[in-house]
Amino acid sequence: MNKEVYRNLRKHSEILERIGVGSSQVRAITPNGVSVVNTQTLAEIFDIQNVYVVDAIYNSAAEGATAVYAYVLTDSVWIGYVSPTPALDARLHVHLPGRSAYRATYREDAYKQDVVEAAIVFDCKATCLAAGGLLTNVL
Repeated sequence: MNKEVYRNLRKHSEILERIGVGSSQVRAITPNGVSVVNTQTLAEIFDIQNVYVVDAIYNSAAEGATAVYAYVLTDSVWIGYVSPTPALDARLHVHLPGRSAYRATYREDAYKQDVVEAAIVFDCKATCLAAGGLLTNVL
C-alpha cells in the first residue's frame, strides 16, 4: 500500500475501535507521542504476516516540464503470498523463468570502439492466481 492509504488506515474509526481506542479520538497517540496503529498492528488486524508501505515517487511530468511528483502506487493495495524460501516449484503469483540470453561483441572502427551487446528475455507466467490480488480504489 502507499503512504496515503496507510495514513488513512491509521486513523480509520473501525481500526481504532478494533484495538480499543475510542472512535471519538481523531488520532490514536500514546503519551510519548508514538502512534498506536502501525504496520505491525495492521498485520495483526488483517491476519497477514507483513504490511509494507511503499513511499516511492516518480516524476509524472513530460520531459523538460516542471517536475510533478506522484506516488508509484496510487489508491491500490497488493496483497499476496511471498514465500520465505523461494524456489522454482514454489507457489508464486508470477514466475519469471529465463528464456534466452544474447551476447555479441564486435569492433566499430569508424568510432574506434569495441561494442558489447547483451540481452536476456523473460517469459512472464501467472502460476498461482490465488496467491495474490490487487485491490483498487481503496480510498
